[in-house]
Amino acid sequence: MTGSPINQNNMKRKKCIVCGGILPPSRFKYCSDICMRFVHDGSMANGYDIAFFKKQSRIMDRDNHQCKLSGVNDDDCGGGLHIHHIDEDKQNSKDDNLITLCYKHHMFVHKLPDKRLIRHILREIIK
Repeated sequence: MTGSPINQNNMKRKKCIVCGGILPPSRFKYCSDICMRFVHDGSMANGYDIAFFKKQSRIMDRDNHQCKLSGVNDDDCGGGLHIHHIDEDKQNSKDDNLITLCYKHHMFVHKLPDKRLIRHILREIIK
């Protein structure tokens, strides 16, 4: 059989059936154990609602796959990019409550003793 070699850049990338995120090469249906547990356990995956999982890739697209505090993109972010709930309510997955942060800034935001100011700043960034 003859033919051209497969070019991985031209291959259609598979998406997670739960959140719509791009599947890593080693996965077939779910991008993470959290998405798999969401379906198989019927659980709310540590308190997150299904809307959160379905919106993750759209929020990343809206935020240009960059941390909205540092501008670091997903290729340069060692700890990966995360979607953060600004009000820290895992059930509030409205677009204006979700923002893309790098691992470093996501952990920083969660460790702040008074979150009122950072919530205001994050909401202004995504307007």
